[in-house]
Amino acid sequence: MKLYNRNGDQLFSDASTTLKATVEAAVAATTNLTEVQLPGANLTSANLASANMPRANLYGADLSSATLTSVSFTGVNLYGANLTSANCTNAVMDYGNLYGSIFTSATQTGMTHVGANAYGAVGLV
Repeated sequence: MKLYNRNGDQLFSDASTTLKATVEAAVAATTNLTEVQLPGANLTSANLASANMPRANLYGADLSSATLTSVSFTGVNLYGANLTSANCTNAVMDYGNLYGSIFTSATQTGMTHVGANAYGAVGLV
């Protein structure tokens, strides 16, 4: 599968058969995923620890139970995303769109969301 940014430029490609496996492989390869387009993606329980994903489009994505420790999500679009029970320890979501996102039972120790649109976000601390 292939991952693209909002300009249509290919960011990563591998032989994985699921989007989740492809994203995890890209993160493991320390690929720069700036502006990666993943709207509505099912990334349940994905390991995205230390991912570099500024301005990623994760509109409506399912990140429930995902590992998002130390992820760089500056300017991320998480509008309506499900982060229930996600581990967001030390995640940076500054200036992101967290509108309507669900953070119920998510670990948020050290997580920042300075300047983010958090209107209607559930469970965000």
